[in-house]
Amino acid sequence: MVRSLFKGFYCNPTYLNLKNESEILTTLITDKASIIPVHFLNMTCYVYTGKEIKELFISSDMLGFRFGNFVITKKRCIYKLKKKKKK
Repeated sequence: MVRSLFKGFYCNPTYLNLKNESEILTTLITDKASIIPVHFLNMTCYVYTGKEIKELFISSDMLGFRFGNFVITKKRCIYKLKKKKKK
């Protein structure tokens, strides 16, 4: 999904107003399409995936990306080998 450059980046306004680490820890992030703001750097936040709440530590490499890029919502598929029948 590409957003127009003249509109700028999208971040939920409630996430932009959070300043303290205690405010960030108590706020549950439900909007995974929001871009990670700079003041979340080196802090832990909780992201809701639709089914469960996952803990996410924000590093400098994550800034500018979306919250949903770092939270996995789908199960990993495991294929089982079929046993060969004896004749």
